[in-house]
Amino acid sequence: YIVIKSIIALFSSYGHQWTALKKTVKDQKWITQEGIVMKPITSMNKINELTPTEQHLAEDTFLFCMANKQEHYTIPFLAARAGVSPTKLKKVYHQVYGTSIFTHIRKEKMLWAANKLATSNFKVIDIAEACGYDNASKFSAAFCSVIGCLPTEYRNRVRLE
Repeated sequence: YIVIKSIIALFSSYGHQWTALKKTVKDQKWITQEGIVMKPITSMNKINELTPTEQHLAEDTFLFCMANKQEHYTIPFLAARAGVSPTKLKKVYHQVYGTSIFTHIRKEKMLWAANKLATSNFKVIDIAEACGYDNASKFSAAFCSVIGCLPTEYRNRVRLE
């Protein structure tokens, strides 16, 4: 892997340490020590059409949302934080990741939750709260829509393997 950029982001759950993220040229992934992977799914042509500032805008928005995954943010808030219009933020984010901000963030939160279910003994409700869900049934529905099964089923299946 050729490291072209290092960013420190807080991927904390229950006060765990900072995790360094490294962007690699080889497969266009961000990989954390916790196994979280964020992969832009757009073609290199679309990415090349973006300025470095626009590319950074999308990446920074993603990292901010994941570092604060227990919070819920609106598009106007995220756009104001980035100093751009909501339309600009949505357009650039979609160009980089191939999907909307909230669809992508929800997917990544559920992948993070799946990792925690597989590697820890945290209660499902604790993982749900770390992802910003106060209601276990809403978390389970979101998890099922992304992963394909309920959180408890996922944990049981992974532990049997």
